[in-house]
Amino acid sequence: MKSDIPTLIYGGGLDTQTAVVYGREVHRHLPRSMLLEWPANGHILISMSLDICAGTIAAAFLDAPDTSPDTACATTADYKIPFEKYYRIMADKLAGDK
Repeated sequence: MKSDIPTLIYGGGLDTQTAVVYGREVHRHLPRSMLLEWPANGHILISMSLDICAGTIAAAFLDAPDTSPDTACATTADYKIPFEKYYRIMADKLAGDK
């Protein structure tokens, strides 16, 4: 597949229906595409984004598809998997069990 049409691709790290690697592959073949990966989200990101970040980015892209939209909201802690936090909780619990 090849196209010169500006395309916004979202990839959800927890998507059980469409793996992120497929989005990466599509992005590789579309020279005017923009790929945003959301590690802590699944398949229907735009409707599940409580702070409307994903929808805001999509709207900005549709308004000006040749300009990269501001994606700063996608880098907040809300869109990351807090493994470090859970690791510490479990480490503290295990240390207390000894």
